[in-house]
Amino acid sequence: MLDSSHYAMLEVKEKVLRYMACQKYLGKNYGAVMLLAGPPGVGKTSIAVSIAKAMGRPCVKISLAGVSDALFLRGTQTVFNNAKPGRIVDALVHGKSFCPLILLDEIDKMGSSIEHGCPENVLLDILDSDRSKFVDNYLGFPLDLSNVIFVATTNSLEPLSPILQDRLDIVELPPYTIRDKKQIVKGYIWPKLIKEYQIEQVDIEEDAIEELIALCPEEGVRDLERICRKICESVISLYQLGVNPPADIASGRAHI
Repeated sequence: MLDSSHYAMLEVKEKVLRYMACQKYLGKNYGAVMLLAGPPGVGKTSIAVSIAKAMGRPCVKISLAGVSDALFLRGTQTVFNNAKPGRIVDALVHGKSFCPLILLDEIDKMGSSIEHGCPENVLLDILDSDRSKFVDNYLGFPLDLSNVIFVATTNSLEPLSPILQDRLDIVELPPYTIRDKKQIVKGYIWPKLIKEYQIEQVDIEEDAIEELIALCPEEGVRDLERICRKICESVISLYQLGVNPPADIASGRAHI
């Protein structure tokens, strides 16, 4: 499943497989929480989704970008108006399971507040080795999170405190090389897009891929996929609008 969604990254995949094997064998949370660290567009979120699918668990994403309120994770006590549980309990409800995979996305972009507390301190409590005693303010009693798998993502390790990093098993995803990007376009992005846009007989040539990569110097492949989508949209627009579409496109055979 990891090979079908990600090119190369053999060391990362091996580490993920060892982590998953220990989780399954021990029947509970194993070791520290996995932190996928790397530049945008290298596939951190999709790796977490693939892990959840491979283990047969629902995947619930919690975006922590811009969160500066500890109550966002901890919940609000029932004595206050509009009281509600925190996002951890909410994730269990939406996942309809006590053993989902919860993706803590972009933990490096969390903030802090003097009035409302620091969400990083709540994370330290949630990601503790003994996760059977987490108390949500709304529920008011200990909640067993020992069967929940937490996976976190970050673009950079610098904003994270040493204490939080110590609770995490850091897996660094390297940026893609030009050779990697070529294989990703040919083997992953383009096949997915031509199936999505139903233009299966349209091919993209090697020199076109090289020019697209030159236009997208980013470390990941997000911009590369975006520009490939524009090509697919342009092909369909030419055919649908009848603006001098080439005969080979109109017949479903084209090379870009």
